[in-house]
Amino acid sequence: MIYHMKIKMRKKGYSKVVKVVTLGLVLGLGLSGCGKAENSNETEVTNEVETTSEITTEVTTEIATTETSQLILPVVGNDTGKVLIQTVTGSVVNPYLGCMITSSNGESIILNPHTMPTRDVIELNPVAILQMRSQDEYRDPAFIDAYPDVPKILNEEGEITTNDFHIYSVQSSFLGNEINDNSGSVVMVIEVDGLRIAHFGDIGQDELTQDQLDRIGKIDIAFMPFDNVHSGMTLENEKGFNLASQLNSKIVIPTRYTPDTANPLLEEKYGDITTYENIFEVSTEELPEDTLNIIEITNTHKYK
Repeated sequence: MIYHMKIKMRKKGYSKVVKVVTLGLVLGLGLSGCGKAENSNETEVTNEVETTSEITTEVTTEIATTETSQLILPVVGNDTGKVLIQTVTGSVVNPYLGCMITSSNGESIILNPHTMPTRDVIELNPVAILQMRSQDEYRDPAFIDAYPDVPKILNEEGEITTNDFHIYSVQSSFLGNEINDNSGSVVMVIEVDGLRIAHFGDIGQDELTQDQLDRIGKIDIAFMPFDNVHSGMTLENEKGFNLASQLNSKIVIPTRYTPDTANPLLEEKYGDITTYENIFEVSTEELPEDTLNIIEITNTHKYK
């Protein structure tokens, strides 16, 4: 006797039915001497077992595909004709600190790599790696070491030029207003495709000095912290709001903040917030005419 059992496998929006064949051999009276029947059963058993083996392989592949599809990875390359700005860290504690910026030609740089995907999961292939502070929430040593030949600026003043990017850093203070070589933080300035972008890392100053403003220059897009107890920046003392007003960039992207508590204040000061899921596309032609527009980039990436 042959029993048929159906296994239904579901995967996000569609179902797949696989038939598994189970064989049962019935032993009864009169089997002895029935050579032809025995031979026939042997042939049938062989064929059914082969079919079952093929189905097992198919089921295994389907499960592997289901597991892989749960990963949510950054976009690599660029065919939009614009600059891509993506959240990139896998950290759930500081999901907005790390980002990847990709030129219209497809070159990418990584800022503040932390809890990053390994190269066997996705090859990000950056042309530069930038880090604003030396603390753990700003660095992933394994990721940095995985690209030994890639130029880096790691919490220091430096300058990098690639085919599409010009990058330099300006010393800032992590805590208080005293600025020196050991003051704990840098501002990273990135020029790409006509855009000037600044990432303020973990700055804790009450205001920017005139020397910093001169060296940073006119900025189109600013990554700005607003609420970071470690650097003495809170929503109440409004340090982030003061720095953003000094810089007066077209777009402000919050980094250190909790959306539920910060967004009502940001909306009160700057108007409606525009939210993008994981990735923001921008060009010089699309910059708003007015200043201090808040762009929120969420982070739902999953690397394992």
